[in-house]
Amino acid sequence: MISALVLKLPNFTKEFTVETDASGGDIGAVLPLEGHPITFLSKTLSAKHQLMSTYEKEFLAVVVVLEKWRGYLLDRHFKIKTDHISLKYLIDQRMSTPTQLKWLPKLMMGLTLLLFTRRCMTREQPKQWVKWLSLAEWWYNSNFHTSTHTTPYEAVYGKPPPVHIPYIEGERKVDLVDKTLSEREEVMETLKFHISRDHSRIKSHVDKRRTDMKFDCGDWVFLKLQPHIQVSLRQRKQNKFSPKFFGPLKILQRIGKVAYKLDLPSTS
Repeated sequence: MISALVLKLPNFTKEFTVETDASGGDIGAVLPLEGHPITFLSKTLSAKHQLMSTYEKEFLAVVVVLEKWRGYLLDRHFKIKTDHISLKYLIDQRMSTPTQLKWLPKLMMGLTLLLFTRRCMTREQPKQWVKWLSLAEWWYNSNFHTSTHTTPYEAVYGKPPPVHIPYIEGERKVDLVDKTLSEREEVMETLKFHISRDHSRIKSHVDKRRTDMKFDCGDWVFLKLQPHIQVSLRQRKQNKFSPKFFGPLKILQRIGKVAYKLDLPSTS
């Protein structure tokens, strides 16, 4: 339980900050305290609510959260953090729509401030992405891949990723070059073996559904085509209901191992 993720116990002497967001068909929210989540919420919108505008969905997310977490927020000062900038001025807006007349009074039970957080690719601090990019790249290159049974770093350099130990000048000598290259060749051979074994395993699964068949001149076969690609074969608007096989057609000539010349209709 030392490293397990657990929810933080609430401290009602401090101010809460509610983080909400809404997508096309869902709403979500988190109630953190000092960066640690206390509780969270995820809900799918009904068909009626999915037809709302983005502003109304974001507004609905705030209202649902305040009703759900009333026990935490009632009679206390709290803040709401959202990524929809129009909600930032929600308190100062005139109530001109039925939705605002219905929902806005529910927000005034203790709301102190509405905060706007712009979307970013690295959570809340996009300017620090350059700082952590090298660490993310190192994590990927040193992560074990099940398909190759090794790490990308070891596949390229032929040795395990080095441990972060300070290098002492003069510690390495030329005698280790031959050993390093030999270890690299061993790693490359192991890598080729695992890749070849995975390819063989995948091929064996695919070949279970395949049969090797040969046809001669004069045989009658069916031709499989895709009507949504072959425009001349379209017979109806809904192509998924069109036939996939056409024929039977007579084989006139064998061109290759899997290529044949067929006697197609004059209208094709």
